[in-house]
Amino acid sequence: MSDIVERISTAEEWAKNYKDKLIDFILRHERIAVTYTGLSIIASKIFSYTLRTLNPSLNIIEACIDTLTYHIVPYIEDLGIIAFVEKGTENSLIRLLDSTYYTGNKVLLITPPLVRMIRNRVRGQELIEVNLNDVLLSEIILASVTGYEIARKKIRKDDKALRLNRLKIEVHDYSSIVDELISSYRVQLNELKDLLDKVKIIGYTPTMEPVAYYMQNIVLEKTRKLIPTIELTRTLSLVEDKKIRDGVMVMFSTTVEEYSIRELLFKSMPSKIRIMDLKIKTDPLTAPVYGIILLASMD
Repeated sequence: MSDIVERISTAEEWAKNYKDKLIDFILRHERIAVTYTGLSIIASKIFSYTLRTLNPSLNIIEACIDTLTYHIVPYIEDLGIIAFVEKGTENSLIRLLDSTYYTGNKVLLITPPLVRMIRNRVRGQELIEVNLNDVLLSEIILASVTGYEIARKKIRKDDKALRLNRLKIEVHDYSSIVDELISSYRVQLNELKDLLDKVKIIGYTPTMEPVAYYMQNIVLEKTRKLIPTIELTRTLSLVEDKKIRDGVMVMFSTTVEEYSIRELLFKSMPSKIRIMDLKIKTDPLTAPVYGIILLASMD
């Protein structure tokens, strides 16, 4: 078993043990808020997008933890808050917990193991601690699986059945196709490794925003450069206005955005910029998970 397969398989086994707790929390609340600190924005985005797409009737708010703490929680009651928390952001977490203590809103924290002092501040709220080395990958797998499972419980059997059946195979067994996936993208991954220090922009289509953040962190760790992440339609205008002239733009996309990517490639032809499109050819709901698995294999 390769290292990345083992990492994903371990995350899947962990997610199986905690998905029911997360599902139960969601089903007990009419209104849900999904929030995050730091790099946990990646899991939060995947979770929110999956929930919204497969469960359009769910009332979902997504906001960073400080926005939620100061501008939403004080004005809304009976809110179920799911917080994906990165290590080192405990002060933001404490402020959220204090705010919900006075408003009566309920919180489920998904976080690396907390020190005793912070755990004592949870004050009866619910907690899922990720006691694995790959905290972020574990959060991502949990987010993907749970989003699907909520849809399976809430949607009628004849409604979206084909898509749900197809997703069931993917979200419960990512590890089974990791080696095949990496083999299919090996040339592009090797090319991406060689171009890391030349990347000037990381672009993304709507569902691939989490992958762009993951890529941004890889470039930061490898080169000490913080590269901007920009949504596809904005990159189109930047290229057309000749505000991007050279360097490498890495674009993360899915097959459904093919025509927009062609437009970007066409508009970039007069410039010296090189666009590397990493296109994930799966359902847009699972594409960000596969994209992150591919990037994680570069570690």
